Amino acid sequence: MATMTNPLARCREIELWYVSAMRNAIVPRSLVGAVGEQHTEVSSMPTPHPNTPSTGVRQSGPRRSPAEPLSVVHAAALYQPVPPVGCDDDGYPCDDSAMVDNSDHNIVSGYIKYVVGERYADRDDMFVDADLGLYFEQGNRSALVVPDVLVAFGVEGGSRMSYKIWEEGKPPDLVVEVLSHRTWRKDLRVKPGLYQALGIAEYWSFDQHRLSDDPPLLVRRLEIGSYHVEGDGMTGHSAILGLDVRVDGTLLRLHDPATGLDLPDYNEAVAMYRQARVGAAAEGEARQAAEKRIAELEEQLRRSKGA
Repeated sequence: MATMTNPLARCREIELWYVSAMRNAIVPRSLVGAVGEQHTEVSSMPTPHPNTPSTGVRQSGPRRSPAEPLSVVHAAALYQPVPPVGCDDDGYPCDDSAMVDNSDHNIVSGYIKYVVGERYADRDDMFVDADLGLYFEQGNRSALVVPDVLVAFGVEGGSRMSYKIWEEGKPPDLVVEVLSHRTWRKDLRVKPGLYQALGIAEYWSFDQHRLSDDPPLLVRRLEIGSYHVEGDGMTGHSAILGLDVRVDGTLLRLHDPATGLDLPDYNEAVAMYRQARVGAAAEGEARQAAEKRIAELEEQLRRSKGA
């Protein structure tokens, strides 16, 4: 004779199983519906971002599932070219009609581009440019950002219409953004997540006109997959360039710790060159005058001996 099961006992048994299953987040297949069907509470549990540091503090920003490309996760960081747009032979936009933010903005980006280019002019595996398109997904022409300055080592030098990571074989080593009224929120809040996910070793943001409450200069360094701010908000050090950087009013200055000297911009370099030429010319004239005077004295001495 079959033993009958007490209905109340069976309910209690199922209840105990449910609590245990939720603790372990594993649902036996026999107690769910069709194959592949998941328990609602289990499937809704959030999955942490792969680049989220385990600091115990809740991280802000988009979460990424393994199937989502970076251009979807960080869609808010992307640049949309302004028509009319020029494209390269593969159809990737490389020129548009966007207006320049302001002259001060160009002075900062131009200074960094010039100084880095001059400092590493003897290397054929270094590339630096300003306002150049950076593409990070092959075949996706909308996966585009345009940092104010981009520096890469270990790549071929020379000019480019854009920087495509899959062609270069690596992301840039350094990007710089000079904040403007149109972009400062994106530069501070949105782009760091994308640049971090791309593996860009350093990201500088410079709040030239103090548009935000953040420190004017943020030098972010990638460490174990996450950016960490280096410096005090007015100064910093670039391990990539081997240079110090500091805020100088609405400008940035790069400093060589080995020589203790600031690195001049183009106009300063030209002025120093001209001053050196004037000094050399004056020195040459003084040397010629001294040599002439010596010759006169030697002639006088020779005559006096002859007398």
